[in-house]
Amino acid sequence: MAAERIHEGWGADIAVDQVEDCRKRFAALANLHFCTIAELADGAHARRYDLVTCMETLEHCTAAVVETVLRDLARLVAPGGRVVISVPIETGPTFLLKTVLRRLAAWRGLSDYRHYESYALAAALRMLFAGRRTALERPVYGAPDAPYHSHYGFNWRSLRDRVRAHLDIERTQFTPLGFLGGWVSSQAWFVCRPRTAARG
Repeated sequence: MAAERIHEGWGADIAVDQVEDCRKRFAALANLHFCTIAELADGAHARRYDLVTCMETLEHCTAAVVETVLRDLARLVAPGGRVVISVPIETGPTFLLKTVLRRLAAWRGLSDYRHYESYALAAALRMLFAGRRTALERPVYGAPDAPYHSHYGFNWRSLRDRVRAHLDIERTQFTPLGFLGGWVSSQAWFVCRPRTAARG
């Protein structure tokens, strides 16, 4: 959909099969390229891209991987470019609404919602009234070489503080109903730029 609007675009994924599938499906679009996350380490990608996006990913990453991804985003974006990061909101009134909807989906047998973790009352209250320092112990899944989190206990405000250690956040936006400041939105968007040399 964006191919005609850009000079060159790259898509990257940790899964080799996903990359190969994209290479095959979009082979007719000469300005689109696909690579693995490991291949992005090549110096040819450094400070190259006017826009770098990371969508609905960081909530699933362990703390160490979050730092790696944020360093990569800062390394890949061109000096005058922007980084756009989106994550789900799992706190406040949105937490309550999503919890109810997931329970209903599980009751109806939809997808894998029946496997979604339940919150103890104390943990649920902490997520409902979460601030930037609110943190729950988050279960880790997957193989030892590829650990990941579910959405359980994810706090977008805490992540925003970690983003600020690597990038300057120009603004935070929310969808839908962004004018309410994220109180009843499902997603938070961090629009960032590279940090200035003076700030490191």
